[in-house]
Amino acid sequence: MEDIRQILADNLTKLRKANNYTQIELGKKLGFTDKAVSKWEQGDTVPDIETLKKLSDLYHVSIDSLLDESPIETKVNTKEKNKIITNKIIITLMSITLVWATALILFTLGVLGAEPTYEWKLFIWALPITFIVILIFNSVWGRARYNYAISSGLMWMVLLAFHLQLQRDYMWMIYLLGIPGQIAIILASQLTVTRKSEKQPKEKKREQKVNKEE
Repeated sequence: MEDIRQILADNLTKLRKANNYTQIELGKKLGFTDKAVSKWEQGDTVPDIETLKKLSDLYHVSIDSLLDESPIETKVNTKEKNKIITNKIIITLMSITLVWATALILFTLGVLGAEPTYEWKLFIWALPITFIVILIFNSVWGRARYNYAISSGLMWMVLLAFHLQLQRDYMWMIYLLGIPGQIAIILASQLTVTRKSEKQPKEKKREQKVNKEE
């Protein structure tokens, strides 16, 4: 009985995380507190049969699979997942819009000023700042592998900004700095992929060992 309780606890935890629910959110959906959900996932208590049916319907799995120690196929709630992705994209786009709105406001204030300046160069620096915003949000919400492409774009935008800002003779040579920088980014991306591929077999062996011990 103790083993079945732990198997159920592990499966409920995996399914909740796969569907991007917090314990509070899941509790509200089922009419329980987050403490009750926590006790299920720790194996301290077991949901009644009616609650198990609600959980199986919510996660689109059978009740039997919740009690099975074999790896459970987690089907993510598509609607919920799409909502989360859409919200993340909207927040990112709003942040980018704020960057350009700030540049536009400063540009307008500069144009209205008494002394002539180079307000248009504000838009030059808005480009690398945009890439910084994208890099930050992708680091938090997105896939790490995309950070290399974003970092590459950021590097070239910074070089472009310096080129247009300074506008001196032979300033185009600043782009030569991008060559070793681009090589470093490519090598770093390959190094990370190699490390992940080396870790995967080890992690699988550990999981198999844990399953056997259970």
